[in-house]
Amino acid sequence: LCLVPNRGGSMALVFEGRSYKLKYTGKQKKCWRCSKDKKGCKGAVWTDLEVTAVINRKDHVETCQVDEHLAYKMEKKALLKKRSADETKPIPAIYDEEASAASAEPSTSGQFPVFKRVRAAMYKHRAKRFPRLPEHRHDLGCYFHFCQAVHRKVGELGLKTRYRQHEETRRKIRMLLATAFLPVPHVNTGVSLLEAGTT
Repeated sequence: LCLVPNRGGSMALVFEGRSYKLKYTGKQKKCWRCSKDKKGCKGAVWTDLEVTAVINRKDHVETCQVDEHLAYKMEKKALLKKRSADETKPIPAIYDEEASAASAEPSTSGQFPVFKRVRAAMYKHRAKRFPRLPEHRHDLGCYFHFCQAVHRKVGELGLKTRYRQHEETRRKIRMLLATAFLPVPHVNTGVSLLEAGTT
């Protein structure tokens, strides 16, 4: 019995070369159904609540194949996805490191997942953690969010009272907000003029 992270992020049970997903947890046992149930397999396993022993089982269909190295493959795939999300190292470099470490062990050297099979999952997990940068400045956000950020900064700098009481401060902050409507090449110049006090 081996619990391994599955594609959905929850835990899968691997027993005798087959993968099972949790169907329900009762008062004294857990029921796990074959992960190939959508392909017509009715196989199931009942374990104790700690998942240390099999209490009962239901046979699989003949087409449901056994893979002796399934737990190892699932563990390695989960590790590759985790490293992709946690590290900034290039995806192929992460894969190469893990593959070379796995090839050092003769018992599992031929069972390591092929890059073509895990590539998409690795990049998907990287994208969740490190979103792609926008291609253009106008993709960064809208005017509402810009105004929100400026007003937040006004509060952080302790300028709220001054903003309410002094017309000059209020005018400068409003002019800063108006820089969002300048053509892109003129934004830096507009902000520089505001800094210099030129209006």
